[in-house]
Amino acid sequence: MRPDSGQMFEQYVFIKLNEICSDKGELHFWKTKAGAEVDFILITGKNVMPIEVKFSEFDKPAITKSLLSFINRFNPKTAFVVNKNY
Repeated sequence: MRPDSGQMFEQYVFIKLNEICSDKGELHFWKTKAGAEVDFILITGKNVMPIEVKFSEFDKPAITKSLLSFINRFNPKTAFVVNKNY
């Protein structure tokens, strides 16, 4: 286990998203002044899709407070959490 495993996992997801989405939309991130952040925001036309990356293992589906904040503010049709096992 490396101390930067979470960062490496997030970078891997970024590379894959960039490969898949490079010609289909724009890839951004979101951060508020209060510090809430979502790792990736995929924008295709008028559609906005937040994607949160977590290296930790989940026992059940989970939404982070930051992702929930984004969902409540922008009301996207779809949101994703990418993690190791669920």
